[in-house]
Amino acid sequence: MTNRVLAFLLVASGAISAALSAGCSDDSSSSGGANCDNVKGYSELSSAFSRCTNCHSSQLTGAARNAAPVGTDYDTYDLAKPQAQKIYDRVADGTMPQAGYPGFQGTEKDDMLAWADCGAPQ
Repeated sequence: MTNRVLAFLLVASGAISAALSAGCSDDSSSSGGANCDNVKGYSELSSAFSRCTNCHSSQLTGAARNAAPVGTDYDTYDLAKPQAQKIYDRVADGTMPQAGYPGFQGTEKDDMLAWADCGAPQ
C-alpha cells in the first residue's frame, strides 16, 4: 500500500510540475501568437496611442472624454500598461477605435496588438 501512495505522489507531482511549466514563458513569447522578438514599446507607439488619447486621456473630463470610462486612460505608460488586456481585446475585436474617430494607420493596429500581447513593454 505504501508503494501505491508513493507512486501516486510521484505521478501527481510530475503532473503538477508539467502544468506549471507549460504556462511559463520568456520575454520573446506571447499568449496570443504575436512575435515578440521586435515588438515596439509604448514610447515607439506614440502615434497609435495618440488616436486613443483623443478620448482616453487623464487630462479630459466630462463630455470631452466621448464616453470613455473615467480611469481608462492611456496617455502615459503607467496608465496604459495595466489596461493592456483591455486594449488588446477592444482593438482585436474592432470596437476601438470607434467609428467616426481617427483609425490606426499602416501597421499601428498590428503593433498595438503585439505590444499588448507581448507584456506591454515600455
